[in-house]
Amino acid sequence: MFCQKLQGLGRVALIRFMLIHLFLFTAATVRVDGVDFYVAVDGQDSNPGTIEQPLRSIALAARKLQAGDTCWIRGGVYRESIKLTGSGREDRTITFACYKNERVIVDGSDLVPGPWTVSNNGIWKTKVAAERQIEAVFCNQRMMMEARWPNCSWEENWDADKKWALSGKESMLGEIDCLELGKSNLDLSG
Repeated sequence: MFCQKLQGLGRVALIRFMLIHLFLFTAATVRVDGVDFYVAVDGQDSNPGTIEQPLRSIALAARKLQAGDTCWIRGGVYRESIKLTGSGREDRTITFACYKNERVIVDGSDLVPGPWTVSNNGIWKTKVAAERQIEAVFCNQRMMMEARWPNCSWEENWDADKKWALSGKESMLGEIDCLELGKSNLDLSG
């Protein structure tokens, strides 16, 4: 009977021991308060993201954020695409905010450094190593009309059948397979 009481007390002690360690382990790994991350155009993505050592990209901060965290963005232009992978909760949101009302511009476009040259009829051209489809071209914050074939009027621009010539199945990024284009006798050098 005495041994059974010791075994019962041992189980209770073991359960208490396990609960205490589980609580301590959980408290050490779960953040109770949200963390502030800082991003600045002169930061480095190897930095910890503090006000003194900010990150460079909002996208990296977005990958680090957890429920309750805030990303404070310093003023400047950020040319990047941002994909939100984490999620907050109703009571612990993830927040992106301008630091002290500094002016922040997030621009998903990529700069095309050139060299640029003037071609026929005042058309500017350069070579672009496109990693994805180019959807728009801007110059001095104004959207430009891309060169394309066949040319179409502004009204036809919204009709997919008239806007673009269709390429063959063998076409890929950087290489166009199109019999109709080949028959056009157009100068496609550039």
